[in-house]
Amino acid sequence: MGGVWSSAVELCIDLLLSWVSLRSAPARESGPGSRHARRSTVVEPRIRTSLVRTLPSSTAYGASDQRAKGLDRSDVENVKALATQVSPTPQPQPTLNLDVIDCIMYILPRNDLLSIMLACRATYSTGLRHLLRAEISVSPTNLEGFCDCLLRNRADLCTLMRRLKLRTPKYEANFDPSLIARLTDVLSHAHFLEELDVYVAQSVLSNHPGLYQAITSLERLRVLVLTGHRIGEEAVEMVARITSPIVKVYARFDIALEAPDANRLLAPFVETLQDLRLSHVVFKNVANVQYGCVRKLDIQFTAVQNETVNLIQLFPNLLELRLRTHFYFEPSRVYDARPKNQQAQAQRCWPRLDFVGGSSSLIYAAGLLCGAYRLETFLVCDHIDYLAGILMDAQPRQLVLELLLLRDDVGPLLSAFQVGAPNVTDLTLTLLVYEDMAETWEDIVCWLALQTVGARMEL
Repeated sequence: MGGVWSSAVELCIDLLLSWVSLRSAPARESGPGSRHARRSTVVEPRIRTSLVRTLPSSTAYGASDQRAKGLDRSDVENVKALATQVSPTPQPQPTLNLDVIDCIMYILPRNDLLSIMLACRATYSTGLRHLLRAEISVSPTNLEGFCDCLLRNRADLCTLMRRLKLRTPKYEANFDPSLIARLTDVLSHAHFLEELDVYVAQSVLSNHPGLYQAITSLERLRVLVLTGHRIGEEAVEMVARITSPIVKVYARFDIALEAPDANRLLAPFVETLQDLRLSHVVFKNVANVQYGCVRKLDIQFTAVQNETVNLIQLFPNLLELRLRTHFYFEPSRVYDARPKNQQAQAQRCWPRLDFVGGSSSLIYAAGLLCGAYRLETFLVCDHIDYLAGILMDAQPRQLVLELLLLRDDVGPLLSAFQVGAPNVTDLTLTLLVYEDMAETWEDIVCWLALQTVGARMEL
């Protein structure tokens, strides 16, 4: 059935594109009838009529001309009869209705959809609906045109939007107040918007409460990505006022400001939040709060005071974890944190994670005892000892490792693989080496090939 469906779709697309080229060709007819045909919702093939017999050029037909050519009355009548004879009415041809075009538009790439929209008014209106329901990316340079286009029919067009990626000027001084007002009008009518990825300066939100209220009033919002210049505590208050059931939050706060309390940000979404990525925040209270629905977490380890048990308390049902840091994590802090975290996990630990990623120093400091199916990390040769500990803790099946080699001594690396990666069946290794270390690189590859017989390798 899959092959039959694919062939049917390809046939429909070919027919649609052929029709577009036909509609794009200059019309041979003019007048009201032609304009009406352009607006029709049914596409019909052009029909050419032709005479059955080719008439002589002498059928112009005054009495003097008849005498000059020696034609009698019967000949003239026959010629007139022939001139009125045309080919029979052709058989009905296949037609392509607008509802078929509507179905095809749903699966077309963006560029093909834009081409079909240029064919006529009917396809433009139908295609615009599909275009607005796809992800819309708006940059500062085309923000004005975007607002003007939607405000021509705000009641219909704004309600069609589902996913919006919005980039506004970095500084409020470069943001025209009249344009802010138009953007506020657009968002106020985007009643069915489900995903909003917005970059906006904090001062714009503070000085234009209408925009602030338009964002908090989005009732069907499910995904929120918030970044911008000097985003801080006031943005936290805005997000906390959103009443729609958010399932995914990505927020990056300004590192130059004091880290806001993540619990205040996430309090309205405790029962619905599933995917969370936060930068430069802190969880000030971990004892009485749990986000039991969160399955994916991307966070700075410092947000939970570098304590793995705090992560387990806040996110007990986690499946995917990525640890980040803005600053260099000193080896002394790494070696101090690891035994404390492992000891704390003796009483409470995740059963197993599907994914663990991030800096090798952070993963090593976390001392995860739960294991992970897939492990992704970056490592510098000076910290090869981290790798052995991480592999022994996680026992991954899939390993994605980016390794920076600064010297020829690869013995510790090979030992780490030999001791810590007995269960790896899928290895993706990126080696960053100097040109004069080519032989060392070849030795590593040969050794890994021997040690990972039966495993899939990608170098």
